[in-house]
Amino acid sequence: MNMKEFDYDEQDIYEYFGGDKEILKADKYSLLAIIGGMSGMLELLWHKEIPLDRAFEDFKKFVMDKRELENIQVEVVEDEA
Repeated sequence: MNMKEFDYDEQDIYEYFGGDKEILKADKYSLLAIIGGMSGMLELLWHKEIPLDRAFEDFKKFVMDKRELENIQVEVVEDEA
């Protein structure tokens, strides 16, 4: 079976739920907001409003898209006209 290994870390989860900086530099209000988002997701899963595989696939897509964006390198070439 040829499956890609899926890896994530706390920073990925933090950003998925709306964190906008490095998790170690987050203030308590940002962390509380993230916890609120996570509990909302768990509530939706608990009441079967969204299937678990859909939530996980959405998270995987977010992480993969984020990593692809991080790997894009832009070279600025100034035109000497």
